[in-house]
Amino acid sequence: MYKLVAIDADGTLLDGQTVPKENIRAINEAQQKGVYVALCSGRSMVSLKHFAKLINMLPKYTHIISFHGALVFDGSGNILRDNRMNLELSLYLINKLRKFKQAMAFYTNQNELICEYQNDSDVILKYSGGSFVNPTFVDSFEAGLKKSPYKLMLLGDSGPLKEAEDYMLENGRDMNYQMFFSSKRLLEFTHSSTTKGKGLTCVCKSLGLEASKDAIAIGDSFNDISMIETAALGCCMANGEDRVKALSGYVTEKDNKNCGVAEIFDKYIL
Repeated sequence: MYKLVAIDADGTLLDGQTVPKENIRAINEAQQKGVYVALCSGRSMVSLKHFAKLINMLPKYTHIISFHGALVFDGSGNILRDNRMNLELSLYLINKLRKFKQAMAFYTNQNELICEYQNDSDVILKYSGGSFVNPTFVDSFEAGLKKSPYKLMLLGDSGPLKEAEDYMLENGRDMNYQMFFSSKRLLEFTHSSTTKGKGLTCVCKSLGLEASKDAIAIGDSFNDISMIETAALGCCMANGEDRVKALSGYVTEKDNKNCGVAEIFDKYIL
């Protein structure tokens, strides 16, 4: 029997900013049976705690894998992993990406989002409203970025973001980092050793479990691939990317809006 389930948030667990009732029911029943559930997302701890509270998750059986695995907590709020980008890399990325004139923001703490005034504030405010984090605007990243951040986000239209990805693949590989789309309008950058798979491995190790034997991972997008490949059973939502589906052991019949997560719990856990 599987002992832990790691679940991506957007496009997987959530329907917009809500958790479907059947997903809540499935998670509650699993935790009552002693199954651990880890919320695993690019979102912040603050945002994921909001959904954990909404679901009424049991702290004893709950873990939070935030910022794509950079910052990991157990159910009591103890930090299990803290993996930041250094300031040198952060400034390198800023200088490379400014030319694309898309909004940029850094998470420097679990609830601290740093943005420049020159960026598109409407885009930042819309993002932060859905993430339960208030942004801090600075005159420039060079002057205002005081802490090593967990991740850099480039937010905007899919066309310029794809151009930025292509440019960085060709011209931005003299430093090591992770780069991936977490949605069509959000291109993200993290430390080279930050992945959801490593976050999942960290949680399992803290519990005396092995991800390759004891865990299920559920996701829909490219940033979920590492945990899907790390887990004993990787699952992709019906609405997921084709590449993720091809790498998964199970693809749901239902999408995220129709409780695909509950489908997996009912099939493999309950």
